[in-house]
Amino acid sequence: MNSPRWYVLYLRSRYEKRVHEELLQRGIESFLPTIIEIRQWSDRKKKVEAPLFPGYDFVRIELSQKLRVLEVDGVVKFVAIGSARPEPVPDEQIESLRLVITSPKTLRKESPLNEGEVVRVKSGPFAGAQGIVVRAKNSTRVVISIEAIQQAISIEVAAGDVEQIGVKSERAKKVEVGK
Repeated sequence: MNSPRWYVLYLRSRYEKRVHEELLQRGIESFLPTIIEIRQWSDRKKKVEAPLFPGYDFVRIELSQKLRVLEVDGVVKFVAIGSARPEPVPDEQIESLRLVITSPKTLRKESPLNEGEVVRVKSGPFAGAQGIVVRAKNSTRVVISIEAIQQAISIEVAAGDVEQIGVKSERAKKVEVGK
């Protein structure tokens, strides 16, 4: 029997919360990372909880449960890269996401990066999060990328709070070869 893995679901527009709740009601482990955003209307501003990655949800299942997930109203398909078989997301990426969304003031969405050192945050509130280092002006930002959906987020950390765990990400190496 296969052990459960994390997979990415592609959803109908604006169905993220409905799908997440329905999966939980069916006993399927679901993770919908959200952030608080300030939305501006003509007469007021309001804080709203919004999906970090609109149109996507994460589920932890054995592939034999795939049909149960696809039966949920709003689920379009599993995200697959280059094949019909869904691509699992490493547990470390999900754990890094869980850790980072606990402190939304330092969080901002980023475009996925193609270069940089692979690091782990070794101290502070984000200890254990892994990602790619980007230096912007005088601060250090660690980008956590979910490559299956080509989305990323970044957090600001002190340069001394990260340790190198890899030379370059696989994505950065591919870009350098293509130059």
